[in-house]
Amino acid sequence: MQSVFHGMSVDLFGITLKMFLKDFKVMLAILMFSEDS
Repeated sequence: MQSVFHGMSVDLFGITLKMFLKDFKVMLAILMFSEDS
């Protein structure tokens, strides 16, 4: 039971990390774009 819960928490962490990285890339692109213009 504990291993199943651990696997679920790892999946949730991975999903959160992916979403955070995607948002970070978008923010970075916006910053680069605004600095160019």
